[in-house]
Amino acid sequence: MRCRVQHVQFDRAQRVLAIGGVRGRLPLLEALLRELRFAPGRDGLVVLGDLAGRGRMALETVHFAIELARLPYVHFLCGEEDLLPPPTAQGQALAAWQARLAAQRDGLFWQLCAREGLERAEALAQPAAALAALRPRYAAELAFLEGLPHIVESSQYLFAHAGLGPGPLEEQSAETVLTAPAFHDTALRGPAFVKLLAVGHWPAGWYGHTTLCQAPRTSPANRLVSVDGGLGLAVGGQLNGAVLRGGVCEGFAMVDGLPQVRVRQGQAQRRGAVCLTGPDYSVRVLRQDAGGRLCLHPASGSQAVVPDGWLRKMPEGGWRLRGDTPSWYPALIPGQTVGLAAGAGEFALIKTGSHLGWARWDSLEMPKG
Repeated sequence: MRCRVQHVQFDRAQRVLAIGGVRGRLPLLEALLRELRFAPGRDGLVVLGDLAGRGRMALETVHFAIELARLPYVHFLCGEEDLLPPPTAQGQALAAWQARLAAQRDGLFWQLCAREGLERAEALAQPAAALAALRPRYAAELAFLEGLPHIVESSQYLFAHAGLGPGPLEEQSAETVLTAPAFHDTALRGPAFVKLLAVGHWPAGWYGHTTLCQAPRTSPANRLVSVDGGLGLAVGGQLNGAVLRGGVCEGFAMVDGLPQVRVRQGQAQRRGAVCLTGPDYSVRVLRQDAGGRLCLHPASGSQAVVPDGWLRKMPEGGWRLRGDTPSWYPALIPGQTVGLAAGAGEFALIKTGSHLGWARWDSLEMPKG
């Protein structure tokens, strides 16, 4: 399938905000726009896909996007999670969409089915028929998603959901633009893009090898910025908004909605950190170690001590991480506030800024109630 390319205009001195995957988290999108001080009619705004394929407020997010898209300089890209099969879809395309639906607990399709009284098992068995039944009632919403471009280009910027391949934009494969695996690492070994390229899709933390950080990853030399912060996909993920101006990325803002807790007892930073990240979370346990088990992550070749509560014994044998796994223990001081992302036995996965690391539960002051 060929790409839909939209050519747009931004002024050279205009702020252009590039936002990663929202995934149906409307309150966080609204909070991020406030944090960025988005000025409708003055600032540019490009949302890099994965708008509502997940999340409990998917329909509300689409309605919000439809209204935003009426403003000048506002554009939305198609993401892999937003794809809907055409009425004539069959075979591999329909099977891939069906598998994606089976892995989701929520999202636009399931929200619409629930509103119309369609049972999950029935809709999953015949998703094309269910979508056809939904179309008359939700024609505007579905038409909006189905008409989204795959690439947006201006005189200073390129925007694509996951990445770009060689060749003219109009001849790009939609599959490449929507899924390009490990694009950021591959692109860093290639020549610079002719203009700044902003992409989403893969959480920025998945490109890390030492600390687990979900802030946008930038490469000025390659004219590349990877914006997605893993919201709704990675543990401790966040919604990022990169601020572009004059053809460069000049900063970013983020929101994550994590509960905030106070540090009760200080912690010294441990050096020599690595991180084990998705999408492959399988590991081999090498031995019991202080604070957990030493694990080898075959996908990256890295080793790290993983808290016991962060490992799952699989029914078919072997072990799997519960999610992205840092080995970093950040320096903490009493009274400091940190985000609480998850728990793992005696340890909590906490967040300082956009970085995730471990702290003992007994070093944190839990809110009462």
